[in-house]
Amino acid sequence: MKKFLAALLAAIMALSLTIVAGAEVEWPTSAITLVVPAKAGGGTDVYARITAEYFEKTTGQPLVIMNMADGAGSVGYEAVRNAKPDGLTLMWYHPSLFVSYYTHTYNYSPIENFTPIVTMSKNSGNCIVVPASSPYQTLDDLVNAAKEKPGKLIAGIQTGSQAQFLIELLQLDGECKFKTVDAGTDAERVTAILGGQLDVTVFSPANASTYEESGDVRVLCISGEERSPFFPDWPTAKEQGYEQVVYTSHQVIYGPLGMDPEMVEKINQVFSGIMDDETANEKINAVGCVFQCYDVAGSEEVVAGQDSTMKTLSELLGY
Repeated sequence: MKKFLAALLAAIMALSLTIVAGAEVEWPTSAITLVVPAKAGGGTDVYARITAEYFEKTTGQPLVIMNMADGAGSVGYEAVRNAKPDGLTLMWYHPSLFVSYYTHTYNYSPIENFTPIVTMSKNSGNCIVVPASSPYQTLDDLVNAAKEKPGKLIAGIQTGSQAQFLIELLQLDGECKFKTVDAGTDAERVTAILGGQLDVTVFSPANASTYEESGDVRVLCISGEERSPFFPDWPTAKEQGYEQVVYTSHQVIYGPLGMDPEMVEKINQVFSGIMDDETANEKINAVGCVFQCYDVAGSEEVVAGQDSTMKTLSELLGY
C-alpha cells in the first residue's frame, strides 16, 4: 500500500510539473514601458511609435514610449539595464548602442549586459545631408571642399552614435577633414542644420525625406549597400566611390539581463505579429524601413553581427 501511495504521489507531482512547464506565459498583462534613447521626432522615435500604435491594437495593452536621450543615450541604456527582468521595461534601439560602447562613451557591453528579444525593422542606411542652399551638389563636391579647407566645414554628429561613425568613415575614405561638433540627437541636428549652424550632418531616412520634400535639405547619399527601394533617387555613397561609407541599421528590442527565456519567446512572438498588419507595414515603409522580425535565435545573430561590425569599424577608426 505504501509503495502504491508513493508511486501515485510521484505520478501526481510529475503531472503537475508537466502542466506548469507547459503553461503559456501571458504577456502583456499591463502597460509596457518602451525606452527610446533618443528625443521625440527623430527616426528611431518615429519607428517606435508606429510599432506602439499597432502593439496596442494587437494586444489591447498600451506600449508607453519613454524618450531618454540624455548622456548620448546612456541614461536610457541604464534605465533598462537596471530594470527588473519582468518584461515590463524594454528598450528600442539601433547600433548606436554598440557605437557608444566601442567609442568608450558607455561602459557596458550590449552583448553581456542586455537581453536581445526581437529585431523589428531595418532601414537602407542613414543619409548624409547638406542644406538645400549649399553649393555642394554631390558627395565629391563636399569631400573636395573639405580637402581644400580642412577642419573648416562643420559636420554635426552625436558622440557615440551612428552619425559619428558615418562622418568619420567619410573622412577616412575621402581623406578629408571636417570640424565635427556634437550637435545632439537626430531631432536636434535637424534644428541645427535648418538654422544654418551646420554644413553637413546625418539624418535618418524619415527625416531626410521629410526635409528634402520641404526644400530644406539636399540628400548627398544614403549609406546602404544598395539604393533604398523607397527612395530610389538617393545615390549610395558606395556607388559614388566611397566603398567604406556603408552602414545599415536594424532596430532591436532589448530587455535587461536575466529574463525568463519563455517570456523572451512570448515577447518575440507578440512583436513579430505586428508585421502582419498591412497598415503598419505601409506606415513603416513610408519612413524608409521594412519590418524584418526574426525569432529569438535569429535576433541574437543580428545583434552579434552588429557587435562584430561596430568592433571592426571602431578599430578601423582608431578607437
